[in-house]
Amino acid sequence: RRLFARVPTALRTFISAPGARRGAERTHSLSLAASYAKRMAATSVVDDREFYLSLIGSSTSPNAAGLFLDGASLEAARARLADRHGVPAGRALSLDELQEFELQTYLAGNLLVKEDRATMAWGLEARVPWLDEEVARLAARTPESQRATLFAGKVLLRRMARRRLGRRVAATRKRGFAVPLGLFFARGWNTEACEWLPARSSELIDTSQAAKIVKDAESNPLDLWALCALLAWERRLAEARSSTGFAPRAPRWIPSG
Repeated sequence: RRLFARVPTALRTFISAPGARRGAERTHSLSLAASYAKRMAATSVVDDREFYLSLIGSSTSPNAAGLFLDGASLEAARARLADRHGVPAGRALSLDELQEFELQTYLAGNLLVKEDRATMAWGLEARVPWLDEEVARLAARTPESQRATLFAGKVLLRRMARRRLGRRVAATRKRGFAVPLGLFFARGWNTEACEWLPARSSELIDTSQAAKIVKDAESNPLDLWALCALLAWERRLAEARSSTGFAPRAPRWIPSG
């Protein structure tokens, strides 16, 4: 953050200009570096907490955020979440504080949910060895400089990999499991989404406008996938309530992030 605070505004604007849309596979180191630079340059240079929250929550574009019927503010939603989990504002944040926040939110609400659904869909029982209690306790008392650094990555894990797997394997770049959503929505899914979205009734988003941004390619593929998943969840929830005779009260808030 301190480095980007020194970059002239004109240069940050140039770096963050629209290019390859998010939701495409980052197939090589250059595309990965460009993606990170674009996200950081597009993020307001404020205090550590605001910068961090904007960076991790930057996948939702203004076009997609504007579809919510209650006029929800993504910035306010992120701030409420950080407050709820005790992430301090107005000072530098430590790796411990950031990892604790992600253990309570991103890990439990995103990664483990995906892992559980993907394995249960095929009747598999998965194990997550890095979340073993002894491993987690060891990680918690390991100094930050040994856990992860900007240039060395996950220090102890790579050191162990070099010892057991060799230097060539240990130096391999992290790949992840990106799905080429951009390619899918640009081809077959585009027509299907434009037909499917307006046919859905929703209390959360404007589905006709959602179909328009799909057709006009005005939003990134990650937005489109999230909106479709949200609508599918809303429909399943309505079906479950209908089958049980449940009559929900008017919600006091609607999730916006």
